[in-house]
Parts: sequence; C-alpha cells; structure tokens
Amino acid sequence: MDTSTEVLNEVYAERMRQDSLWGVQDHDNGVFPLFQAVEAQKKYTETLRDTGKLTWSIILKEEFTEAIHAYSEKNLRSELIQVAAVCVAWVECIDRSRDRRERLRKQMT
Repeated sequence: MDTSTEVLNEVYAERMRQDSLWGVQDHDNGVFPLFQAVEAQKKYTETLRDTGKLTWSIILKEEFTEAIHAYSEKNLRSELIQVAAVCVAWVECIDRSRDRRERLRKQMT
C-alpha cells in the first residue's frame, strides 16, 4: 500500500470517529469572498518560497485562506480538496522524516 493510501485510510477512520461522536453535521459554509486576503497570503507564500523559507504551515495557510474566501460553492469544494491534499502531503513528509531518522539510528548502532 502506498503512503497516500495509508494516510487517507487514517483520515477515513478519523471521519468515522467524528461521525460516531457527533453524528452527521450540517453547518453553514461560513465563507466570505475577500480577494485582498487571498492575494496577500499568496504573495507571502511566494516570498517565502523564493527565499527558501517555505514551510508546510504556510502552504496550508494559503490553501485554507483560499477556501475561507471562496467565491462559490464549487470553488470552495475545489479549495477544500486542495487543503486536504496538502494535509496528506504534510503527513507523508512527517512519516518520511521519521523513517529517515529511524534508518539513521539503526545505522549508528
């Protein structure tokens, strides 16, 4: 099984846990289009990328900013998929880092 599938299985298990705790929830989207906020976050992300200081938290913040300022439900859905994909990629990175540390530790012993 590839790492994305493993992470997505964990996400699925968490979703099932949430539903068992709180049931199916239907809330208002609570988004409001604010072009300036999205553009400011994109510019900040680009600056950090260009200077070699980009982090997962900044990438996620940009995607989340785009989601909460979506201009339509179709756009919101697309942005939320991007948020989820960034979260999965971040978890995969954490797992790779852990695996590298474990291999190094084994090599040193």
